[in-house]
Amino acid sequence: MRLLRYVLPVLVVAAASVHAQSDSEWYLNKPIEAIEFEGLETVAVNELSGVTDPFVGREFTEPTFLELQRRLYALDYFQQIIPNAVRPPDGSEDRVIIRFEVQERPIITALEFDGNDRLGRNRLLDVVVLSRGDMVTRSKLRVDEEAIRSLYLEQGFPDVEVSSEFIEDEGGENIVRFSIDEGNQISIETIEFVGNQFAADSTLRGVIQLRERNIFNKGLFQAGTLETDRNRIRRYYNEQGFIDAEVVEVEQSLQDNADDDRTSMTLTFFIEEGEQYTFGGVDLSGNTIFSDEELLNLVRLEEGEILDLNRFDQDYQRIADRYYENGYIFNQITREQIRDEENNVVSFEVNIVERNRAHIENIVIRGNEKTRNYVIEREIPLEVGDVFSASKIREGLRNLSNLQFFSSVAPETPQGSAEGLMDLVINLEEANTAEIVFGVAFGGNQDFPVSAQVQWQDRNFLGRGQTFGIQGTASPINQQVSFNFLERWLLGRRWSGGVNLSFERAVVDNIPQDVISPVYGDDDEDAVPDPYSQADYDESTASIPSEYLMSYDEYSISLSANTGYTFRTPLGRLVPRTSIGTSINLITYDDSLYRPFRQTTRENLDAWRFRNRWSLGAALDNRDFVYSPSSGYRLDQGITFVGGALGGERHYVRTESTAETFFTLWDMPLGEWNWKGVLGLHSKLSFIWPNFYLSESNDRYFATSDSDLLRIDGMFNSRGWPFQSNGTTLWNNWMELRMPISEQVIWWDSFFEAATLRTFGDSSQWSDRERLTDLQLADWQFSMGTGIRFVIPQFPIRLYLAKRFEYDESGTIDWKTGNLFNGGDTDSGRGLDLVFTIGAEFF
Repeated sequence: MRLLRYVLPVLVVAAASVHAQSDSEWYLNKPIEAIEFEGLETVAVNELSGVTDPFVGREFTEPTFLELQRRLYALDYFQQIIPNAVRPPDGSEDRVIIRFEVQERPIITALEFDGNDRLGRNRLLDVVVLSRGDMVTRSKLRVDEEAIRSLYLEQGFPDVEVSSEFIEDEGGENIVRFSIDEGNQISIETIEFVGNQFAADSTLRGVIQLRERNIFNKGLFQAGTLETDRNRIRRYYNEQGFIDAEVVEVEQSLQDNADDDRTSMTLTFFIEEGEQYTFGGVDLSGNTIFSDEELLNLVRLEEGEILDLNRFDQDYQRIADRYYENGYIFNQITREQIRDEENNVVSFEVNIVERNRAHIENIVIRGNEKTRNYVIEREIPLEVGDVFSASKIREGLRNLSNLQFFSSVAPETPQGSAEGLMDLVINLEEANTAEIVFGVAFGGNQDFPVSAQVQWQDRNFLGRGQTFGIQGTASPINQQVSFNFLERWLLGRRWSGGVNLSFERAVVDNIPQDVISPVYGDDDEDAVPDPYSQADYDESTASIPSEYLMSYDEYSISLSANTGYTFRTPLGRLVPRTSIGTSINLITYDDSLYRPFRQTTRENLDAWRFRNRWSLGAALDNRDFVYSPSSGYRLDQGITFVGGALGGERHYVRTESTAETFFTLWDMPLGEWNWKGVLGLHSKLSFIWPNFYLSESNDRYFATSDSDLLRIDGMFNSRGWPFQSNGTTLWNNWMELRMPISEQVIWWDSFFEAATLRTFGDSSQWSDRERLTDLQLADWQFSMGTGIRFVIPQFPIRLYLAKRFEYDESGTIDWKTGNLFNGGDTDSGRGLDLVFTIGAEFF
């Protein structure tokens, strides 16, 4: 029948051709101009083009046609394919068009399950691939049969049988029916062990995954887990020095329950423990490249210890990796176990046959449709001809992952064309790097508290690894448009350079002012209204009556440029950086009605004033993945000079010191999912200082605006707390435990955070400020909470529930009332705060 399936269409082609022309083989050896289909209803033409396009332009021969038809049938879309060879529209005989009349496989109108007494229809629908409207194919039916069978096995039905059929009923319904013979559901009543003298039954029950039935566990028997548990028991004994331990038999005793239709099982593991051995050391032979001392230092198991075979396997692998990391990948390394049965001591002899280093013959990149090859190649610290290095390959993979251009990065290292040569193949799946964001923000102006935002940015602009973006904001109180561009590799080196340009108009509210007579201290440059003091104005505007507040319009044009260089060091990536920026600003208001508190604001009226800054910094970073690290640390120090020798209307110095580290506490595979825990610790200390280029007697010695000062935003620092500003010292610390739900998509984070925002003494006299060491526990505000964090660059959202508290002067905890779950009592100290954050901090 299979032969007939391929031969019959050829005969049909021949017959059709005879009907069209007396020369029945006119189409042979003619180039195929096109391949057309008639009868397509569900299948799209572009779904077939991947099969047909390679044949267009080839000469029509019998082997070519048979191969084309075989591939079409392999798609499993069609019940019948009838081919015809036709002339092109111009009637010429020097080309041929192949036209297929197809009959598609039927479309499902209903799914039925028969025999599923213990598992509901919805649970089965969750695991099958087919659904209403899908095309019925044999491959999908087989996949769904196996999915249903796997579900039943997980639920303790080891004897389940599943079959499927396709039914066309008289009413025109196309039904797929799965017939299920469930068999008995088996639950484990008792787990017993025989032959175990060293390990207690309770210890071994904790080692295996299968569980006895109790009020917390159904104890379902899963046959696939049984072999895993045998290996777990053997592994446990191997770790305790019983290197010959085996589970020789597992007895399954079944008993039907009279009360229900379950079958109970008594599971008995028969164990032969053998003797317990200690470790006698390692002897090396054949090694000349690395000395005995260098290789034996890699063995962490000490002589005389209980022989833990799993730990020794790791030591043995470290010896092999020492060669592998240095390009000696063709070495033969074997080990031989030497037993002293009398003293129960096991030693090992490691035999090494050394060969020449492997070299990279080709570097092949696959899967990059947008990204240019050179953007990828420059991130891999290997070139053709280099010695093969596993550590450098891992570094290159981390570099590619940190670009956030690819959803998957997978290497292959096949044998090259000759002995000693290897190819490095990088398989990539590109991610979307272009982002278009539309947003609406609420807050600010009470008359119209809504602003719209649109942003377009491509982190891999034109596939060149550059970042280019445009952002616009529009509201009655703020309009802004900005452009940014970043080149990560200037002149082919790890030298970055970027520029930012922005235009903005903003309405600035709640500015202290005094134009009402009598004006207190009218001769002073920074006059404040009677009966208030300057300290009142410095401290807060919250208690100042509205008649002493004003607003003004501010227009600004800003331009900045930044650059940095990445050095690869044994301690991590060292990145010195600098940036310089300037902006011109103009303020407008009615000076017949208002007199701003700050002299610099008054001088800015209807006059363009410059604000200049210069930043320097350096970071040492060895985190594995920048966006969501699992290990490593980062140290960062930055300093920004505003005004002073640079000129302009504002004058201060800002410093920021950051230290953070990450540890993977555990990483345990659970089936196809890994249960992982990452601990993160972070501390950041920021200061606003007077500009030391100017003397204390200079009236611009410490000139800032409220927008320059430090703040607590309640989102990225001091999570859950309300917005606070006008600080000159900010110290924020947090500890996080992070666990992935889906490692490349979403994590579950729990955090504890402590922050303090201080204005020490008189901001114009740094010498009067208190010392940091004078901070008391009551000066800090704390929060703790948990929630989710998305690690997709295009979806940087965090959502936490936080609980806030402080310490009062007596050292008692003062729990703060949250907006959620407080029962309507705003003074109860109950409730949680919702923290919703869009965006992420990058350094």
